[in-house]
Amino acid sequence: MDRSLRSWLISPRPVPGTGRPPRDTRVDVVRGLALLFIFVNHIPGNPLSVATPAHLWFSDAADAFVLLAGFAVAVAYGPLIDSRGVPAGAARIGARMAELYAAHLMTLLFVAALVAWSAARLERPDQLTMLGLLPLFTATEDTILRALALTFQPSYVDILPLYVVLLGLAPVILWLARTAPIVALAASAALWLLVQATDMNLPNGAEGQGWFFNPFAWQLLFTIGIVAGLAALDGIALPRSSRLLRLALVVVIGSVLLKGLSGQIAFLQWAAVLPPELAPQPSKTQLSLWRVVNVLALAYLIAVLVPASARWLSAAPAAVIAVLGRRSLPVFALGTVLSVAGTIALTEAAWSTPSVVAVNAGGILVLIGTALALDWADRAANMANRPAAPVRADGGARPGGRAGAGTSELARAVPIGRRS
Repeated sequence: MDRSLRSWLISPRPVPGTGRPPRDTRVDVVRGLALLFIFVNHIPGNPLSVATPAHLWFSDAADAFVLLAGFAVAVAYGPLIDSRGVPAGAARIGARMAELYAAHLMTLLFVAALVAWSAARLERPDQLTMLGLLPLFTATEDTILRALALTFQPSYVDILPLYVVLLGLAPVILWLARTAPIVALAASAALWLLVQATDMNLPNGAEGQGWFFNPFAWQLLFTIGIVAGLAALDGIALPRSSRLLRLALVVVIGSVLLKGLSGQIAFLQWAAVLPPELAPQPSKTQLSLWRVVNVLALAYLIAVLVPASARWLSAAPAAVIAVLGRRSLPVFALGTVLSVAGTIALTEAAWSTPSVVAVNAGGILVLIGTALALDWADRAANMANRPAAPVRADGGARPGGRAGAGTSELARAVPIGRRS
C-alpha cells in the first residue's frame, strides 16, 4: 500500500479550497452502461441478458451503481461538508433524498398503471400478479400506506428505496470518513458481517419479508465508494502495482471460470463440470463476499487500465453513454417502466425474434434519446441563465459576453448565474 494512502486512511487532511475535481468521464460511462444492462436484465427471459455482466461473473450492474453512488456522493457533498459543516451537507443530501423518494413513488405509480391498463386492455387479469403487484389491486388502501413507508417494494421497483436509505446514512458516513476513513470502513465492514451472521434486514410486504437489496449489507459498497471519492478529492493516488493488477485479473477471470464450470453461463454449458452443491451461489440480498470482491476487482482494473484522459472517452459512442450516466435518475425510472412494457409486449408476441430485437433496440434508443434531450435542455437553460457581459461604450459586448447586447437590454437583465 502506498504510504500516503496508508497515512490518509488513519488521519486524512483535506486540502482547503480544492472543491470538486473535474468530472471523471469513466464514472459516467460505467453508470451509463449499468443503466442499459439494468433495462435489459429487468425483462425476465430476455435473450440479450446473456451478454450482460450479471451472466458473466458474480457482480452485476447494481453493485457497480452502488459503489459509484458512494463515490459521487463524496465528490458532490464532501467539499460542502468540508467548508460549511455536516448540517449544511445533511440539508442538501436531505433534499436529494426527497427527490429519490418522489421518483420511486412515481415509478411505482406508472408501473402499476401500465400493468392495470394492460390487464384490462388485453383481458389478461393474470398480468396483475406481475412483479408482486397484486396486493396493490386487492388490498389497495393498506398497500398504498406500505408503499409510502417503503415496506411494499415490487420486484424491479426496489432499487431507489435502497438509495434513499443509503443517502440517509451518508452524512454520518461522510463525517466518520472525514475523521478517520479506516474507522468508517471498519464500522461498515462490522455491520456487513453482522448482516451475514443474523440476516438483519428491513421489512417488506405484509408477511414481513426483507428488502431484496438489504441496505445494512449494501452500505458496505456505498461506504467504500465514499472513501474512494474523498481520497480523490484529497488527491490521494490509487496504489498501482503489477501484483495488485494480477490479483484483480485473477479475481475477474476466476469468477468467469467458476460460473462457467458450474453451468451458470449460457454459452459455456458444455464446460459445466462442477457439481451444483459446489457451485458458488452469491447472495444479492445480503451482498455476498463474492460480489464485493468481484466488483472491487473490476473497479480497480478500470481505474488502472483506462486513463481518465483516454481519447476514446470523448468519442461519440462513449460520450453518448456518458450522458446516460449523468442523467441516471430519470433514465433509470424510465428504464424500469420500459422494461415492464417490454415484458408485456414480448409475452404477447410469443418472444418472436423480431419482437425481441424491436423491444431491446427500441428501449435503448428511447433511453438514449431521453438522456440527450435532458442534457440539451439543461445546457440550454444554463446558457439562458448566464449573466450578460458588461457593455463597452460603443454598445458591443466585451469578450465572453453576448455580442450586440445594448444598455437597455442589460438594464432589464437579471443575472442569476449557472445552475450547479
